[in-house]
Amino acid sequence: MQFLVSIGLADNGGSLDPQHSLGMITRFVLPSIESLMKLEESGAVVGGPVAGSVRFVFVAKAESSAALETLLTSLPFWSVMQVQVTPLVEFKDRAAFIQRRLEQVKQAQAATK
Repeated sequence: MQFLVSIGLADNGGSLDPQHSLGMITRFVLPSIESLMKLEESGAVVGGPVAGSVRFVFVAKAESSAALETLLTSLPFWSVMQVQVTPLVEFKDRAAFIQRRLEQVKQAQAATK
């Protein structure tokens, strides 16, 4: 299965304090980027940071929603970021669905003639 994942800053009124920023970067952001780079090398994800923002967008490959959950919660910044996941359908599966639907429409049309 493939999932479109978008991870960005949670709207939690984060501090602009340099000490807070330093902690966030060293404890969460850099370790998460390193983890994502390893996942990218293994072929588990493809994508990257969005230019000019604190957001990461990638397609993740996982056997199930539970496996994706495990992957995402392993990222150090998971607990302090907002995560959005969109399950994707493979093109071949969508084409097969559309083909079946087309046949149903043709049959319904032929029945009305």
